[in-house]
Amino acid sequence: MRDLVLTGGRIIDPATGRDETADIAFADGRVTEIGHDLPAGDAKIVDVRGLVVVPGLIDLHTHVYWGGTSLGVDAGKVARQSGTTTFVDSGSAGPGIFHGFRRHVIEPSPLRIIPYLNVPFPASSRSVPPWRSANAPICGSSIRANAFASLKPTAI
Repeated sequence: MRDLVLTGGRIIDPATGRDETADIAFADGRVTEIGHDLPAGDAKIVDVRGLVVVPGLIDLHTHVYWGGTSLGVDAGKVARQSGTTTFVDSGSAGPGIFHGFRRHVIEPSPLRIIPYLNVPFPASSRSVPPWRSANAPICGSSIRANAFASLKPTAI
């Protein structure tokens, strides 16, 4: 049973080569049918003429540790405004705070968040190469503890 039908939007799906104006029906957050003049039944109808309908977008450079860093944004709010379903976090958290990032942002999020670990080095020390100043045991344990933590399926 359908619960949502978007009507009259320009549907673009690079994976299938689709680029057409059509209706798109959803049930339980998933696409069930694409076509013209789809019957809505009891489904909510949203007229999207003049808008583009695409699969979830991927933002390749984000900082989504909202509340944990001064740069962090609320991924859920951004997703609702942009159609983004996957966020690649570009190092908002280092080894010392990554566990909090995972527990309080990544795990509860319905979105896919793929984090990079920020491995800092003292910028003021020009005599010490960056790879020598990173605390390898702390970085290693953080990476092992969080490996694949954010890789989960995402429903639209």
